Amino acid sequence: MNLNTPKISILIKNGGYHGLSTLVDRGTFFLIFIVIGRYFGETELGKLSTVLNLANVLQTISDFGLSVLIQRESSRNPDATLILRDSFIVKIFSAILLYPVVYLYALQIPEISIYYFTGIYASVALFGFTGLFFQYFAGVGRNKEYFVFQFIPRILILLLFSLMIFLGNENLILAVFFIPAMLQLILVLTSKIDRNNWFIERIEIREFTKRLKRSYPIWLGLIFVMGYDKIDVLIISKYLGLKEAGIYFSSYTLIKSVIVFTSFYLVYYFSQLSKTYVSDKTEFKSNVKTSLKISLSLGISLVLFFNLFAESLLSLLYGEGFAQYSDVLQLLSIAVIFIILNYNLGTILNAMDQSKIPMYGGGIAFTFNLIANLIFVPLYGYMAAVYITVLTELTMTTFLFIKLSARWRNLR
Repeated sequence: MNLNTPKISILIKNGGYHGLSTLVDRGTFFLIFIVIGRYFGETELGKLSTVLNLANVLQTISDFGLSVLIQRESSRNPDATLILRDSFIVKIFSAILLYPVVYLYALQIPEISIYYFTGIYASVALFGFTGLFFQYFAGVGRNKEYFVFQFIPRILILLLFSLMIFLGNENLILAVFFIPAMLQLILVLTSKIDRNNWFIERIEIREFTKRLKRSYPIWLGLIFVMGYDKIDVLIISKYLGLKEAGIYFSSYTLIKSVIVFTSFYLVYYFSQLSKTYVSDKTEFKSNVKTSLKISLSLGISLVLFFNLFAESLLSLLYGEGFAQYSDVLQLLSIAVIFIILNYNLGTILNAMDQSKIPMYGGGIAFTFNLIANLIFVPLYGYMAAVYITVLTELTMTTFLFIKLSARWRNLR
């Protein structure tokens, strides 16, 4: 299959709801980051990014990789609601048990109150609970619900955030996240699930243990990837300060927002790959080649765009004060190619039931990123984190591509 065949339009059409959902989600938070930076400055942006990064890392740890397993299994067997139920229960208890980590880290950053940390962490945990249902909806093709249940709470976030800006009180940011998170949880819990009494059926410990064995490589891989994605801001906040974290994050979140372009095919693409890998290897290989071409083209185009318009973009979005940090954006943008390819390569390997490979790659990248940031950020400032990010993503891409190539030749 080439880029001009009808399958491209089918792929984008079927993935459209997922793409729109991701667009709404990423767009909402990106808009909040922009306004926080523009009206409250680098320090307040660093404050919010630090707490959100910590909360997202812990949310990933509480997941045990079961969310990805839900989508993969439900795409092959729609009667996968018991995996959803077990994952939901595990995630609740894990989120509670991980709270002491939030408290201990909060003690390291006295500029941020424990109430701020707790409120953001609770909101992210609630969004994480609903994320399990979204994975199930994606797997069984309930695309419209996926979109609607994302869209309504995000609109509420924007309304509450507008009220916060109008009142000029940044402390209302806790309500901006927590109230919509509760609404989203209510929406998914009251949605129709295809199996009657799915939530009250007895938990089969043996079956649940088998699921954990299948999901743990995915889990470790996600922890490693989330770790090296978020750890830099946490290290910058601790060793340099919240203002420096805000400077780095303003550019980093801008390049990460471009991942939304991959969402129009990537989420649905995972479900399709999981099916075709089992049923039709020829179609599987054709879809893989097409997707990699799309990813590479997007990545190169975006790197050129960011390098040409870095100063103008930062000034337009965050305000003139951020334009002086255009070198951060220009250097970080090189990582865009590798970030997009990593998402795609990881998706391909997970669909091939090779989830240990992204796990190992993520472990290598995370270890390098953590050690390098701990050594060089205190010595050379946030620009060290910029170079380390690019090298980390390149390391991950190289590892995943080598492993996929080795298995590609044996596909029949």
